[in-house]
Amino acid sequence: MAKKIDPKRIESALAKATDETSFLQHVLIDLLDWPIDPKIKTVEEIAYDWTKEELRAANLDKKVVEGRIRQIALPGCPWGVFIVEFKNPEVFQSGRGMTVPLRQVLSGLVPKQKRAATVEFKSSARWDVKNGKPEKFIERIIVKTVAALLNTQGGTLVIGVEDDGKVYGLTEDYKLSGGKGRDSFENWLTQTLLKDFGKDAAGLLSVTFHDLAPENCRSGILPLEESGETPLPQVLRGKSPLQSINAT
Repeated sequence: MAKKIDPKRIESALAKATDETSFLQHVLIDLLDWPIDPKIKTVEEIAYDWTKEELRAANLDKKVVEGRIRQIALPGCPWGVFIVEFKNPEVFQSGRGMTVPLRQVLSGLVPKQKRAATVEFKSSARWDVKNGKPEKFIERIIVKTVAALLNTQGGTLVIGVEDDGKVYGLTEDYKLSGGKGRDSFENWLTQTLLKDFGKDAAGLLSVTFHDLAPENCRSGILPLEESGETPLPQVLRGKSPLQSINAT
């Protein structure tokens, strides 16, 4: 559970943050007590990006540098910090020009609540289907999807199935996870998620596999329920077993 912090302390810490190094020290370490390695000097080392495409925020790049925001999250830390860099620094003096992009960002981070049972589909957890090779950014998409589901009403993440319902399977994911089948893949997936969300999130996730078709064609599903204590927006498809992860 996140501790309460006096607003005046927050203002004081932010006033001392004049660059990335001082932001890490005064805000994340001194104020929020984040266990950050002293060797880390830039936000990029502990952050990942949300692009305007992922946020479904058209024209975000007109106001925000590169049309992206950065999320900082560490295992076990109950705070989520998002950094938005505006192109025009005058927005902080005038107070104008910030509302629309910030609303776009928040809308993209938090899916519409009226969607009852959310189902997300991903072709793979580690394999770039389009370019035919493993990619780290594919893994980050999985993490982001789970984060978003956990922060709202929950839902199901299906790995190994494309958006149009076509089964891709988990064959490539199995190979990249030690080649020992579903056990090694499940272990990799669970550890990857808990590394970002912390061990407390273990009770929110469960994994199952399902055969979808003959010839060992399977895929993975991740059902999730809303975490009342998870403040971070957090984020499954294949030719092998269908996998399900439930978060309760």
